[in-house]
Amino acid sequence: MKNIEQLFIRKNAAAKSIMKKIDTNGWGIVFVVDNNNVLKGVVTPGDIRRALNNGFDINAPVAEIMNKSPLTVKKGQSKIKITQNVLKYIEEHEEKISEQILYLQIPVINEKKQIVDILSYSQTKNNISLNFQPETPNVDSGIRRVLIIGGAGYLGSIISRLLLKKGYIVRVLDVLKFGDTSISDLYNDPNFELIKGDVRNIQTMHESLENVDSVIHLAAIVGDPASTKYPQETIATNYLATMTLALACKYYQINKFIFASTCSVYGVGSKRLDESSDLNPVSLYARTKIESEKAILSLADENFKPIIMRMSTLYGYSPRMRFDLVVNIFAKMATTKKQISIFGGDQWRPLLHVADAAQAYVSVLEKSFENIDNTIFNVGTNQQNFTIKQIGDVVKKVLPNTKVELHKAENSSVTDKRTYQVSFDKIEKELGFTAKHTISDAISEINIAIKNGDFGELENESYYNCVNK
Repeated sequence: MKNIEQLFIRKNAAAKSIMKKIDTNGWGIVFVVDNNNVLKGVVTPGDIRRALNNGFDINAPVAEIMNKSPLTVKKGQSKIKITQNVLKYIEEHEEKISEQILYLQIPVINEKKQIVDILSYSQTKNNISLNFQPETPNVDSGIRRVLIIGGAGYLGSIISRLLLKKGYIVRVLDVLKFGDTSISDLYNDPNFELIKGDVRNIQTMHESLENVDSVIHLAAIVGDPASTKYPQETIATNYLATMTLALACKYYQINKFIFASTCSVYGVGSKRLDESSDLNPVSLYARTKIESEKAILSLADENFKPIIMRMSTLYGYSPRMRFDLVVNIFAKMATTKKQISIFGGDQWRPLLHVADAAQAYVSVLEKSFENIDNTIFNVGTNQQNFTIKQIGDVVKKVLPNTKVELHKAENSSVTDKRTYQVSFDKIEKELGFTAKHTISDAISEINIAIKNGDFGELENESYYNCVNK
């Protein structure tokens, strides 16, 4: 028997407190009952967010927006009769059912209209058959529909696939600056939706937030070279749009907000740095990420739970491949030129395979609201802090025919001055996160993919975030 009383509320309860209850119960619904547990109405996140969109006060009583005529099941009804009633309900309320996948939590009532149980159904719009699910939903956090801003990118295209595989509904908002080949194979998936647009456009942003439970915000002008080349776009995208997006999510009670920051915020450090270490940015890119972190965390309250993901330098194969990341650069050059050049080489970098990074986001997404607070995670693994020179050594080991050329830092204007080692104790302890891929794995997979012709013309601009012309 389910503990259904955890889903009961009274009609005078404030909508904001109800939203917190919905966020933590894993069912995505609450039932409004009287003192005798007689059903008076139901409230879903969609009810609250639609009301907010029409000017409803989040602190007003939930009775003002509850559904007073919800779908119910009488105790003892047959599955056939239940299915007939559900299909009839869906047909009658089709104009309100905009989701690609429909989830219904249906109260079972006795002759006194008291709730005695709950039945769960899911249905795809392409398949009218209903799946009877008598147990608690698989996703303990209650998250079903996820918006990934920047979901066609290097990391986002992998997160999109991972979430779809796990049964989530995924909406991607992306300007498609580098094309759509990274996600075009997902268009026929009924659980996937693409909105082509720019997060800086408030109307587009507003439309993308409709009917989602959580936001993963990846969109940015990424990397020091691109930020230096496009400073105004960097400020508008990385900071101003992010601040507006976070405010919108808080207003609409989309309370799990996951933001991609960067370990570049540490800049230069002489010791291993954790989440409480001083920040020492040496680029506009890092500064915009720091300002975004501050703005997002300042909005946190008992409902809004932002999570900051300070990312390691990523590497590895992706549907939207990048050849401007250090491991990927070396793998490409070793494969095509049998030679790599290292300037300086003593700079430290925390590294992480892009597939492991995607898994980290899913782990945070699925962590219950009850067990997470607004927080910052360094995202990576303690085993993959490397100097640039050490990365070259790994390339040489995997591809022995590679010639590694070392150049003194002072002899080059392209030497990257950033150097930092990072501690990942927190994400390993609190999320149980471990990396499954190594630099060697990535070098081998990229080497094979290039030889197989998977990438076509390797100098194609779509593989680089910043192209110098």
